[in-house]
Formats: sequence, C-alpha cells, structure tokens
Amino acid sequence: MADKKQNAVKYGEVIAKCWKDEAYKKRVIEDPEGVLAEAGFVLEEGVTYKVIEQPKLTKYLVLPHAETKEAVQDENPAEGFSMLRQAGFSCADFSLNAYLLNSDIYGNNLNRFFDASVQELEEFFTPHKEG
Repeated sequence: MADKKQNAVKYGEVIAKCWKDEAYKKRVIEDPEGVLAEAGFVLEEGVTYKVIEQPKLTKYLVLPHAETKEAVQDENPAEGFSMLRQAGFSCADFSLNAYLLNSDIYGNNLNRFFDASVQELEEFFTPHKEG
C-alpha cells in the first residue's frame, strides 16, 4: 500500500515538473520508466509505461486488458478484486448480466435469481461487496 501512496505523490510531482519544464516533459515522453524511477516511483516488474500528452478538451477512455473482463469469479471474488486493484483500478462496475440477462427477462425466461430471497441474494453477493 505504501508503494501506491508513494507512487501517487511521485506521479503528481512528475506531472507538475512537466508543466514547468519542456525539456523534462520531453524526457518523460521518451523514457517514462527512467524518469519515474529517478523520481522515486516504484515501477511494477514486467509493466510497460507509456506517456500520452492529453490535448485540451480531450478525454481518453483506456480499455483494460481483456484478462480483466472475467476477473471476478463467484467462487473467489476477493481474488479478482485484488487483481483489479493491483492493475491500478480503484473501483469496478458490477453487472448483474451474468445472473439476470435482459434477453431472459424480455423472453419471460426467469431463472433462479427470481426465486431467491433478498437475504439469500445479500449472502451470495456479500463476498463481492467485501472484495
């Protein structure tokens, strides 16, 4: 956890310096791993760091690696959420589509999800919530 806090601080320092120093910004773009390491950022082994300068009035949507798609499994949701945290995510959208498909609802094909009590559903999803 200390690495994440430290990295957040170091990341902010690097960004601030980029805004003040064009030569430094050029170095960050050309050698992000080197500059981040110099700044005290803890680099993750096997991870490639890339820099993209964001133009004004542009937002980027970063698509996570496909392996994160099925990261959270019912058998061990904490493991999946841990992997997502390690990948840098601070939150995750949770979808009931795996349990309650719109096509089934519209087709009147109701599954056992509809037979479960609120208590049963809360018990089932508690590990997901805690993860």
